[in-house]
Amino acid sequence: MAGKPRHWKEKDGRFYARLAVPANLRNIVGRSELIEALGADRRAAMRLHPAAVARLQHQISEAERKAVSAGDMPDESGRFVLTPAQLARRHYEERLRFDNELRNDSRYAAISIDDLLVANLRLAVAGRASDDLLEELIGPEIARFRAIGYIKCERPSEDWRLIARTLCIAELEALERAVERDEGDFSGQTSIPMLVPVVEEDRPAPVPLKPLLRDYIAARQALGKHKDGARAGSVPWRALRSISSTRTQGR
Repeated sequence: MAGKPRHWKEKDGRFYARLAVPANLRNIVGRSELIEALGADRRAAMRLHPAAVARLQHQISEAERKAVSAGDMPDESGRFVLTPAQLARRHYEERLRFDNELRNDSRYAAISIDDLLVANLRLAVAGRASDDLLEELIGPEIARFRAIGYIKCERPSEDWRLIARTLCIAELEALERAVERDEGDFSGQTSIPMLVPVVEEDRPAPVPLKPLLRDYIAARQALGKHKDGARAGSVPWRALRSISSTRTQGR
């Protein structure tokens, strides 16, 4: 069963992006969590959620930079480094949201898709674009993501080329959605797996160890085992309880 995405909050029929502020940054941010409203429509909120989380993470990154500059904490830049696929999905979602915003302006209808841009993006997707062309196509987006803290690698490097090419895939796919929308079709969906929004699966509720042990012993005693109440196994069970308690407190 599909569950809630990370950094998601629901209250009184409305939806929010939520991000906890690390304890050592709360004095700078001024609160223990950051929240951005996403509205009352769940489907629309799911579309807005990735970009909203990005903005909240950017606020925390800015607070980290202030703390580092003041000498209040060590430099932990790259705390929110994302994989190329995560960057592509974020870029794709932001492009679609921006396209929606632009369509509120009647002048947007007069803007056509640049055929040369499409051709160059296809070169990039195929891996045939030079570093200079990749910089021209997607360099500003890479710089923006680096400023937020999502990217650490620099040009020239294989990692930089991989990120640039992956972002070009997202850019080309977003242009395809824009063309569909120009024709009045707003139902288009990407078929590229890495661009599909990720929703985490529900996790089962944690099971207390003490009742679990009691049920286990009862089941074994029904089979003629553990007549002593499983005293021989009490030490490892206590150790397991201690480990579980420590992990729970550390969350």
